[in-house]
Amino acid sequence: MRLTIVIASTVLILNAIFIGCSGYGSEYTPEEYSSDSFSFLYSSSYKGGSSSSAYSSAYNSSYYSSSSETLFIPDLEYDKNLNATVKLDSVWYKGSYAKTIQIGSYIWLAENAKEYPTWRTSKCYDVKDENCEKYGYLYLQWDAATLCPDDFSIATASAWESLFKNVSSNKYVISSTLWSGTANGTYALNLVPGGMCDGFTCTDGGKKAYYVGAGESKSDTKIYVIDSDSHTSKPLSSFSDSSFFSVRCAKLSTQVKKGSDLSACDTKEKIMVQEDSSTYTCIYGKWFKEVYREPECSKSTEGSTYYKIRPYVCQDGEWRELEELEIRLGYCTSATQNATAFYNDTSYICDSLSWRKQTLLDAQGECNEQKGGDSIYHNGISYVCRNSMWQTLSSMENKYGVCNPKRLSEVIVEQGDHYICKNNTWSRTTAAVDVYGKCDTTKTDSIYVVSNHGYVCEGGAWRGISNHETLYGLCNAKKQDTLITLGNYKIICDNKAWRYATLQEAYGACTAELQDTIYIYATDTNTYVCDNLTWSKLTKPNVSLSYCTKKNQGSKAKTTTPKAFWYCNNYQWTRIDSLSYNYGICSGDSVGNKIYPKKDSLGYICKSTGAGLYQWVQMTIKEQFNLDCDETTQDTMVVGRLCDNGTWRTPTSLEKTIGKYCSKKNIGEKATTSSKYYECESTGWTSITQSMYYLGECSRDSLISVLDGVEYYCSDGKWITPPNAINDTTKSCSGQSGKTGAYKGKIYICKYNSGYYNWVRLNDAAIKLGFCTNAREGELAKLNDKYYMCQYSWWRVPDLSLILSKSECGTINIDGQEYTCSGDKWTPVYGSMTDSDENTYKTLKVGTQTWMVENLNYKTENSWCYNNADRYCAQYGRLYTWDAAQTACPKGWHLPSHEEFNSLRSNSLHIYLSNHDNGNWQTQNANIKYQAPGFEFLAAGIRTDEGSFDYEHRLAGMWLTDTLGNDANKACFMKFMDESMPGDYTLENSCGSKTEGYNSLPESPDVFSNKKGYGYSVRCVKDN
Repeated sequence: MRLTIVIASTVLILNAIFIGCSGYGSEYTPEEYSSDSFSFLYSSSYKGGSSSSAYSSAYNSSYYSSSSETLFIPDLEYDKNLNATVKLDSVWYKGSYAKTIQIGSYIWLAENAKEYPTWRTSKCYDVKDENCEKYGYLYLQWDAATLCPDDFSIATASAWESLFKNVSSNKYVISSTLWSGTANGTYALNLVPGGMCDGFTCTDGGKKAYYVGAGESKSDTKIYVIDSDSHTSKPLSSFSDSSFFSVRCAKLSTQVKKGSDLSACDTKEKIMVQEDSSTYTCIYGKWFKEVYREPECSKSTEGSTYYKIRPYVCQDGEWRELEELEIRLGYCTSATQNATAFYNDTSYICDSLSWRKQTLLDAQGECNEQKGGDSIYHNGISYVCRNSMWQTLSSMENKYGVCNPKRLSEVIVEQGDHYICKNNTWSRTTAAVDVYGKCDTTKTDSIYVVSNHGYVCEGGAWRGISNHETLYGLCNAKKQDTLITLGNYKIICDNKAWRYATLQEAYGACTAELQDTIYIYATDTNTYVCDNLTWSKLTKPNVSLSYCTKKNQGSKAKTTTPKAFWYCNNYQWTRIDSLSYNYGICSGDSVGNKIYPKKDSLGYICKSTGAGLYQWVQMTIKEQFNLDCDETTQDTMVVGRLCDNGTWRTPTSLEKTIGKYCSKKNIGEKATTSSKYYECESTGWTSITQSMYYLGECSRDSLISVLDGVEYYCSDGKWITPPNAINDTTKSCSGQSGKTGAYKGKIYICKYNSGYYNWVRLNDAAIKLGFCTNAREGELAKLNDKYYMCQYSWWRVPDLSLILSKSECGTINIDGQEYTCSGDKWTPVYGSMTDSDENTYKTLKVGTQTWMVENLNYKTENSWCYNNADRYCAQYGRLYTWDAAQTACPKGWHLPSHEEFNSLRSNSLHIYLSNHDNGNWQTQNANIKYQAPGFEFLAAGIRTDEGSFDYEHRLAGMWLTDTLGNDANKACFMKFMDESMPGDYTLENSCGSKTEGYNSLPESPDVFSNKKGYGYSVRCVKDN
């Protein structure tokens, strides 16, 4: 202990070498200069005294060493364990005084935090209250405002590092009662082993302490793990988010009692020392007293220092800035010439008034004969004096020591090699004499190994052995003709050398006792077998196989080059298939045996293939399942085989790609995959075009189909678009009559109409039924319950008589109306209705409408019989004014409108005159051939608004509900007129022109207007 105090005192002197001043701006406090402020090498840097005496006493005592003795300079200033002053105090905290202790620059609470913020953020170790009394609380979260007194904070990582620098051993700061070991509680800091908790699991209670070292953020925070002998720090992030730790509060003090209480420092922090009421600044790990005036540099103060922003030294009458090394080692002067010091693993020497690194020659002098073999350690490197030079130690010398005269001829072994000490160097040797000495009679008949070389002692000399002797032992006269068995071959000792034994030397003649013996003659690499009293040479197998012998008879093997399977039989390897390798050999004894290598697959049966050969053959569906491929199993899939058209077959690769089979049941079906298109034909899936896939089969020219809004037509079995591109459909297409063109994906046809050639858009019938060509002229087709006929290169709505004439005799429904045929004559199936006068009328359903097919004969005001004769009412019905006609129809029926009349004309496929053969119409003209049976429009004549009757057999009129918009006295009616009417008979055609689509047939009835007082016939339509 006394030795430690002396060293500590010496170090204290060293660390008080420089005392100076420091400025904080342009203002300086006047201060008288005193030698106290600038003493260099004080015996105590905090008490007065002569600088010269202090200087000499320091150098004359133990501060510097001679050239043969080096002083080691520590990084820290004091031996803090014994020289630091402990200041016990207290602070008011939550209604009572809490004990504090100052160690170095920090004031600590002498016990752990014991506040209880919430049950979520704090807990007792193992959830036991007595542990909180003993160790304080453990915390998940820590807040100084809650856990610490005013001006105190959670101890920072810097506070903990300062603490451990101020004390040399944990035993001085841990509790003397709660830890095992040598704790003495010198500083009364009373650190306790509170352990830590991770959620509900607590560990290390009574063994270790886990203290929070707070940082600026969570990433800077550390946990200090302390046991009785040591401490470590870990990042907070290395613990889980549910971990609880001990907390100790501390604060940085701005003053200490004595200079010896100053903490170890590495920054320009400032501390007030009460002892001399001075401020000290830390420079390069040393504390300097501050003054505020630059002192005089003279001979009397030569070597003195001061600090003002930077440290300076008085040299030759001028102040010079000190370097870092001078501060740490001391000022180099003529008085300290050749003094040495050791700092930061490097030795330095005071030379020519400055410190420099001490060279090897400085420390040890030259390598000479007297120092040969000596080893020294300098600046972290070991050297040996060898060949008049200081040489760094080799790895061998570092491991086994230096070879010097004292170790001459010593031998060491390193990784099987032998090294001998010669000429101050470890040298590898292969000489037997170096290791085992001279060859004498005591060393014969044995093999000796030196650095992996073998030797034998023969005739008084060492001889190197052969490779065979290395492997099989010594071969000499004593071992002549000795045989050694090595697997399937043997070696023989012959004339002091080992060689491979011949077959006769190894075994002699092949006897019954040697039957099936295998011998490999290594000289020619051939293999022999004793079989039937004869040595026979075996055929060399594949390089990766052993010889086929009785020993491995019946065994199987496989090779990768070539990739094959083999069977050993009668000393020969026979190639077999994988089934025989995996499931057994197919032979005469196993004929009929079955194997099933894969689930859901056909198995194999062992069959004879003739000439004594046998083979595993895959079974058929019939053999394995007793199933035939017929109509009952068509398209059935069994173990990957499809029954198709009487044959079990495996799906084609294309079927697997498409994911659908093509069999006779789905011929004509289409499929697509990977932008390719296929159709199932009798030969399998056949590639087709995209248009064939989407548009269907192009089986007949003139067919039309639509894909993605583009219209195609069938030509020569292919779907094409019209070759002519149309830019303007309103322009003439003269010279292209009947030709097609395309405009915005739609098909147009060039047609002649009213003296002009125009592009005409195909109607819906053409798109659905195809072009109306010359070859299809007169063809009748039905589309959406409506009939069309190919006429004049266009699909037109034919009249009823044409439909009936081209239909087979029987029953047919046209526009919702049934017709029956008897003797080639078609008759509609009529309905009936009865008016209020109990008059019954025939009705006919046309599309969605039901019409009366006889004129109304219901008596009302302003209605008359023709010529006022009742017999005409029975024949023609009554003639009504327009007003009377509005209410003449019975309940559930109404007078038709112009729109309903047009609908009738459209649905009835042209309505013309009828009953021409009963003499009703005066003239038999071209109209007659277009008659539409059923409606029987009769030439009932008219009554004028003046009361006269006229035009019987020549004119028929039927009132509509429509009126003339610009004349309230006129209304619309349907007009049927015979060619015998006077040429000057005219009416205003003011209720609309002929319906579109019928204007090419002038015989079609039309709608005209006339005075409402005229008398016309009435046909009623059933309400919907």
